[in-house]
Amino acid sequence: MLRGLTGPALVLPSDGIRELHVMLWSTDGFPKVVNGLASFTPQSQERIRAASMTFPDATSVAYLRQVGVRTVVLLPGWAAGTPWADVAARPVDGLGISREIVGEDVIYRL
Repeated sequence: MLRGLTGPALVLPSDGIRELHVMLWSTDGFPKVVNGLASFTPQSQERIRAASMTFPDATSVAYLRQVGVRTVVLLPGWAAGTPWADVAARPVDGLGISREIVGEDVIYRL
């Protein structure tokens, strides 16, 4: 699923147990991802999650670029009931990013 992505990448939704799936998928081609799960959440990951809740907007795009994220992958089927539920419907005009639908997923290139 992540093979060939330009990393570092962020997969949304980014919350808890779903991170294990992203970590497994990252073994296909080993793109760099900012997702992950451990016994604690590093502050840097908390800041990325917090910024991503308003994605895509000027503030979140600027922050993600600042921390090195080049690609955001949205999994709409997993986003229901999360802060990322309506990300696919949010406008990207004027943000200097591209949006591509690949199967059921949405890939944003920053």
